[in-house]
Amino acid sequence: MAVFSHGCFSFEKSNMKFSDKPIAKLHEHGGTPDEHVFASNYGWYLFNVMPIVCGNAREGAVFPWSFFCNEVDETVIQNRITSYAAERGCDVADINIFNNEQVLLDIYSIPVPIPYVCCYREMQISGVLVKPAKVVDEDERRAMEMKQEMKRLLERTKVEEMR
Repeated sequence: MAVFSHGCFSFEKSNMKFSDKPIAKLHEHGGTPDEHVFASNYGWYLFNVMPIVCGNAREGAVFPWSFFCNEVDETVIQNRITSYAAERGCDVADINIFNNEQVLLDIYSIPVPIPYVCCYREMQISGVLVKPAKVVDEDERRAMEMKQEMKRLLERTKVEEMR
């Protein structure tokens, strides 16, 4: 069965420009949307408990599938998205998760009436990468100006003491 329909992991990204789209207004104060990411993984399970084969969601994986390993998991897939976002210096927003489970064996759209022997699971997660806003807080700006003013006053005092 693994030869005919093994598990699969996919990670897709699109550099959509959100500036003219309404979604840009959702993140006006939190940053600027940069790109959309989508990750999905699916696999086959024996009795809906024991993993048989699924897509290999690990970074730098040699093989596209992994045997007897449960990587059709929200945490595993979400870690791939957040690590990609961290590499780009972005935050992840508007995360959507889709789960699908089938307990009847279905090979190429032909249902086989054997429930709970071989089960299919699929998980898809998508999100928008947002570049953080580079806004200087008003209080921080005032504090910086006060420090500079204090420094100038101290320098003036030192100059006057030297005279």
